[in-house]
Amino acid sequence: MTRTIYIKVQYDGSAYFGFQRQIGFITVQETIEKAIESLTGQKTTVTGSGRTDAGVHALAQVISFRTGSSIPPERWRFAINTKLPDDIRAVESGPAPEGFNARFDAVSKTYRYLILPCSRLHAIMDRYAWVMEDALDVEAMSRAAASLTGRHDFSSFRSAGSVDGNAVRNVDRLDVTKGMIDHLGARYIAITARADGFLYKMVRNMVGAIVEVGLGKEESPDYIGRLLAHKDRTLAPAPAPASGLYLIEVLYPKDMI
Repeated sequence: MTRTIYIKVQYDGSAYFGFQRQIGFITVQETIEKAIESLTGQKTTVTGSGRTDAGVHALAQVISFRTGSSIPPERWRFAINTKLPDDIRAVESGPAPEGFNARFDAVSKTYRYLILPCSRLHAIMDRYAWVMEDALDVEAMSRAAASLTGRHDFSSFRSAGSVDGNAVRNVDRLDVTKGMIDHLGARYIAITARADGFLYKMVRNMVGAIVEVGLGKEESPDYIGRLLAHKDRTLAPAPAPASGLYLIEVLYPKDMI
């Protein structure tokens, strides 16, 4: 008898060419599938809640798959960790209902982007944050972020290669906070985005525009509004580097998993 399992995984995306399996590249999906095959002796295809790009990290990626294995659902977390590399860890597992799909059943996803302004910690943090020597105006960035909240057509914030036909998304949270990484003596700025779904590189593109405002390169109060209205990716700035982005939460209907 086969059943559906979900596993919540964390990973350092630095060494992987994104989550989704791609011929000729090492990906998170392929690595997990090989670990499952090593445990069960059967080839398995997993579905991820988010197709994170190369270099992007996850604290709460959810995967789902079907298996005939006798491993109890709650024990999958421990079993698969014996076959995974140290930069991918399962942190939770359990049974999922018949037909559960980690991607299409998600009702919201939350990403966080980490920036270290006024910093030279490139050797230590370049793989885990956008390290920049410039200062940023957090208040201006917060105003720009507020202009992106709500239901909009985000065509100007999706990169070429997007397979999504409809560019309308509802961003119900986009806030800019600041703090201190005490053990490094470094200040950070975090941009947290939650939506019912994201387009290809949408978060990194939004962060790129917000940082332009924070740097003082775009001072017009209607800058973000104009980008949204034109629905033209070529008018927006380059995306923020992948290294600062983390998938931190995926929510599903109550009691689904």
